[in-house]
Amino acid sequence: MRKMSKWTKVGLVIGIVAFMLGCTIGTSMRLPQTHFSYPNSNVKPIGPTSGSASEVCGILFFIWGDTDGSTVDDAIANALQKSGGDLIINVKMNSGELIIPYIVAICKTTVSGTAATMKVGEQQLR
Repeated sequence: MRKMSKWTKVGLVIGIVAFMLGCTIGTSMRLPQTHFSYPNSNVKPIGPTSGSASEVCGILFFIWGDTDGSTVDDAIANALQKSGGDLIINVKMNSGELIIPYIVAICKTTVSGTAATMKVGEQQLR
């Protein structure tokens, strides 16, 4: 077996220390629904659903962003695809970043709530 050079060992130690010093930052919010429900429409709950999406938002010394609208839209689309619903009601959205110093930053969004269907224009008005 070949011996590791001094610089390989130093690089390995720095990598392990950087990984262990990594941190996460997160936020959470609640929303009434993910999409607009049209007037005179029937919204019927289907059941619980959840979805997530993630992206790399920084490499080495360059952090170019945080969880943005496209990541949130992807998480919502994943949750709706699983459930077959038209919108999600009673939404809980969690966004977080895992930062490993000098290596990478990963942004992740998770959406959960109750999937619902919407039939437009079929509400009985009195």
